[in-house]
Amino acid sequence: MKIRVKRDLTSGLFLMFLTVVIWFIIPIQISVSNDSAAGAQLFPKIIIAAMFCLSVIIFLRSLIGKKDKTIEFDLKVEWEIALYALGIILYVIMLDLTGFIISTLLFSMITLWIFKSRRMVYLFMVLFVLAVYFLFTLVLGIILP
Repeated sequence: MKIRVKRDLTSGLFLMFLTVVIWFIIPIQISVSNDSAAGAQLFPKIIIAAMFCLSVIIFLRSLIGKKDKTIEFDLKVEWEIALYALGIILYVIMLDLTGFIISTLLFSMITLWIFKSRRMVYLFMVLFVLAVYFLFTLVLGIILP
């Protein structure tokens, strides 16, 4: 099955939606102290507002201009990207439940399976995850989940 979308129209709408969601998430994620006029939320809100304005410009340009490029997606080919995006979401959820080592090893193995890597890379990946864990915990003194 193939889907055709207009590039600027779709990306403008998606970015507008994303910036509105992030705008409302910022107060939940970043606490504000009443001590200063410019709190910790100021810079992220400026960036999000600029991103929203630029996405509106992209959206309006696609409506007014006739040069919006149409892109065709083949869902049979693009399933790997959707699977990988789902894997990232599951990785973030599993990070709190199972800890850094188990969730990172599982996510890395799924990533290597999706991209059809050779078996030697799996061994390197296990050694790399363990090295990162011990570097953070023993050398830097930072506790990973």
